[in-house]
Amino acid sequence: MNLYIIRTLCSSDKVYVYKDDNGLLGIIGIDYHKKKALKKVISNIALKTFCLFITKKEKKGLYKYYFGTENAYNGKTYCESEITLLMVDKEKRGLGVGKELIEYVENKLRKISVANVGVNTDSCCDYKFYEKIKYARVFEGNFNEDDIYFYKKDF
Repeated sequence: MNLYIIRTLCSSDKVYVYKDDNGLLGIIGIDYHKKKALKKVISNIALKTFCLFITKKEKKGLYKYYFGTENAYNGKTYCESEITLLMVDKEKRGLGVGKELIEYVENKLRKISVANVGVNTDSCCDYKFYEKIKYARVFEGNFNEDDIYFYKKDF
């Protein structure tokens, strides 16, 4: 999981953090889909480099998950921008940290005239959070016995 997080953050266009005097409360990554082909190459190189440091079994699982979910969506979820990662400290969930991070990113996207934003999620996460903040579910499927979802918000 740590490798996935590092890879995702490295391939994101921007990463924003939410912190207070006690430390890091949350983090969000965003992708604007500019130079997508080059970013995909860089992202895959980073993934393969990280895989040098894990076991063969872990690598197989990581590749299967990453490329499998990408294929499961099969281009049905294109948006001008995408939330690549949203993480909030477990002890701070339910206090508005995630919502504030998303609103901050949405405002940044509006300022640069981006039409919409999407996010991939699955049944292991609190996917209904996106429904609460007015994202529409535009895709749902199944991968490795997990339900996967794509949510979208138009501006």
